[in-house]
Amino acid sequence: MSDEEKKDNAAHLEHPEAQAQLADLGNQDDHDLGKWESFRKYPKASFWCIYAVWCVLVLSFENQAGGSILSIPEFRKDFGNFYQGDYVLDAKWQAAFNGAPVAS
Repeated sequence: MSDEEKKDNAAHLEHPEAQAQLADLGNQDDHDLGKWESFRKYPKASFWCIYAVWCVLVLSFENQAGGSILSIPEFRKDFGNFYQGDYVLDAKWQAAFNGAPVAS
């Protein structure tokens, strides 16, 4: 389509003010939605937000759980070696417990 044909086509006319007003109205409509209404209106976006929060929570727990389990005396007794009156885990196993969450 040439430039002259575009100028003659009424459907091609652009009104920046009208587009800005429509964008403001759409933004205000979304702003007025409640939590449950927004979940119903945008289920995919809601799912991805919940999924992202879940991943952050699970990964942060996983990083702490590895180090915490090493401090449990019964765990060290079951899987460790007796050394100078106490049970200790081998360094390679301690590194695996602490490094695996970071590596995954």
